[in-house]
Amino acid sequence: MGSFKPKIAAWIVPALVLGMTVLLPGCSTSRPSTGVREITTTTTRDGMLRGTLDLSSGVNNEGAIFVEKVMPSKVTVGKPFEYTLHITNRTGCHFGNVLVSEKFPEKYEMLKATPEPAKVSGSAAEWTIGEFGPKETRILTIRGTVQEISPVLACTRVTYIPMLCLGPETTVSGLKLTLTAPGQALLCDGITGKIKIENTGADLMEDIIISEALPEGLTTTEGKNSLEIRAGKLAGHETKTFDMKLKVQKAGSYIHKIRAVASNGLSISAAPVTTVVKQPALKIAMSGPEKVFMTRDADFKITVENTGNADSANTMVNAKIPAGMKFASASNGGTLSGDHVAWVLGVLAAPKPVVLSLTCKSVVSGPAQMVATAKGVCCQEISTTAKIDVQGIPAILLEEVDTEDPIKVGGVEKFRVTVTNQGSAPDAHIVLKVDLEKNFDYVSSSGPTQAKAESAKSIEFAPLASLAPGQKVTWEILAKAVEEGDHRASFHIKSDALDRSVEKVESTRVY
Repeated sequence: MGSFKPKIAAWIVPALVLGMTVLLPGCSTSRPSTGVREITTTTTRDGMLRGTLDLSSGVNNEGAIFVEKVMPSKVTVGKPFEYTLHITNRTGCHFGNVLVSEKFPEKYEMLKATPEPAKVSGSAAEWTIGEFGPKETRILTIRGTVQEISPVLACTRVTYIPMLCLGPETTVSGLKLTLTAPGQALLCDGITGKIKIENTGADLMEDIIISEALPEGLTTTEGKNSLEIRAGKLAGHETKTFDMKLKVQKAGSYIHKIRAVASNGLSISAAPVTTVVKQPALKIAMSGPEKVFMTRDADFKITVENTGNADSANTMVNAKIPAGMKFASASNGGTLSGDHVAWVLGVLAAPKPVVLSLTCKSVVSGPAQMVATAKGVCCQEISTTAKIDVQGIPAILLEEVDTEDPIKVGGVEKFRVTVTNQGSAPDAHIVLKVDLEKNFDYVSSSGPTQAKAESAKSIEFAPLASLAPGQKVTWEILAKAVEEGDHRASFHIKSDALDRSVEKVESTRVY
């Protein structure tokens, strides 16, 4: 076998088929393509043959498709060799139905091609490139052998159809909506938050409306059941921020779902935000004695408890001391101001109760009512009462004296009897009775009541209707000494307050 030197000028056969006139900026023409613009062949320094085909499109007389073929300048019969085709679109236009055909000599066998041809028929192969973009290049690699020494001419044919490609400018439009709201809030504070709307694109967005259908239990500050914010216009990449203020009617969990709509129909929803609304709630109770005697201490217990699900801040308890009682002492730092005792408890967490003690002294008898109140931040003020009956105690003091002792027979003795109510309540139906022995005979008497039963040895007075606390009364009884001896005069007092009579005995010596 020998080697051969092919005639490269005959290997490249141009063919151009045009099916339309192109109307694109930089691609416009008023006449069809004129076909071949230039064919060149060279031998490179490394012994490779290089041939080029410049196909004219008639666009400013510039080349459209440029074909370059590179193969060895010498090959050996039976030994495989490779050569390449470089197909380049030199324009800014799109071409369609691009077809590359390669015609081989009769004594050449194609072993492999990359990419594989779409069609192989006899000594020809076809590659369907399809659409060919601006400045795009495709490379075909062909591997084969020659079977005998003879001229080897591999001819390339490229056909294509110019394409008209039009498209609008692409812009980006978009909205981004963000809601920031607290995870927890107190009922009295309501729910506050921030709404941020952002134009994420370059186009102007107009007539933007932000809205939310409020869940049951929430209203706007104006009492509406829906939130609506007219955000107006947003230029490209502009951001606006709005305040959200809502009233809360009851404690609970609320999910915020807000959305924004622009005039071009674009809409966006913010990520849902949940706010748990809590409510502290105070409970107060008070206990004390139902009855207390004057001048005695009365002890009261005040229990305060937070039954809600949030802390009660600035918690205060106040007790009003009723008329007829005076402050004595208080636990937990309770202080007196006028007729009120106040406790500052600060933060009262749920549910541990606080027990307060208050001691008062009773000074005036009669019914009384102690009132205690509790209040805290976001808590409704509550109150409780404790009724008490302040009672007085009557205390009867009986005093008697004989003004003449000793006394001579025939003399007249004066017995003076004084009854005093030393207690704190009036006594009633006070009855005095006087008994004399044989040494004296009753003569007469005087005092707040008159004697209703009289004999020489016994006198009983009519009842005294009432004797107020601290009041005293005096009776005087005159008796004549009739016999010598050691005499005993007995005095008896009965009243409504006394279960049994009070008795006194006075001794008098008669001579």
